[in-house]
Amino acid sequence: MPLRRTANGKLIDMEALATKYEMTRAVSNQKLNARGDIVDSNNNVIKKATEKVNERYHKTVTNKTAVEGAVSGLQQKTVHKPTSEIDLSQLSEFEKEFEMPDEDEEAIQKIKGKEKKK
Repeated sequence: MPLRRTANGKLIDMEALATKYEMTRAVSNQKLNARGDIVDSNNNVIKKATEKVNERYHKTVTNKTAVEGAVSGLQQKTVHKPTSEIDLSQLSEFEKEFEMPDEDEEAIQKIKGKEKKK
C-alpha cells in the first residue's frame, strides 16, 4: 500500500500500521482482533478467521455428503438409474409422443456412445 498523507501533512503507511496491530483486540462490541480472529479477554486466539470462513463456506456451498466423503477419503460418484419403465398403455396419445424416443434422440445416443468408447 502506498503512503497516505494526513490532513496535517504527515505520511502514514496503512499496511505497516495494520500489520503492527493485527493481533491487538479491536475496539468493538465483538470479541475480535484486527485480523478477525475470535479472542478471549486475555487476547488469546480462540478461533482463527480462516477457520470461521471455512466453516461458513462448507455450511452454505458444499454438499454435506460430498464433504463427509472428502474427509473420509471415500468420495464416490453415484449414478441413479431409473428402476422402473413407464407403462405406455396408461398414457394418452399426447403423452406417448413425449415418452417415445424419436430418430433424433436415437442418433444423439449413438453419438454419445461412440464418444464414451473413445
